[in-house]
Amino acid sequence: MSSALLMASVAGPLPGVAVVVLKDVLYLFFRARSFFGPLGDLIAVATFVGVAGGVPSPAAALGRVVYCIPVGWARGPHPGG
Repeated sequence: MSSALLMASVAGPLPGVAVVVLKDVLYLFFRARSFFGPLGDLIAVATFVGVAGGVPSPAAALGRVVYCIPVGWARGPHPGG
C-alpha cells in the first residue's frame, strides 16, 4: 500500500489506484487461492488510496490560503456582511 500512496501523492489518485489494481491482479494470478481476498483488498485499498490521493497536500493548501487572503483584502468586505 505504501507504493500506491506514494504514487497517489505524487501523480494523483488515478495512478495510485492503478498501482493497487496491478498489485492485486499479480497477487491473484500468482499467489491467491481464492479471488475474495484480493477483491476485498482491492476495494478497501483502492478506496483509501483514491481518497488520500485526492486530498490536496498541506503545501498546496497553504499556497491557496496565502494567495486568497490578500485577494480578499483587496476586494473589500463581503457584500453579504
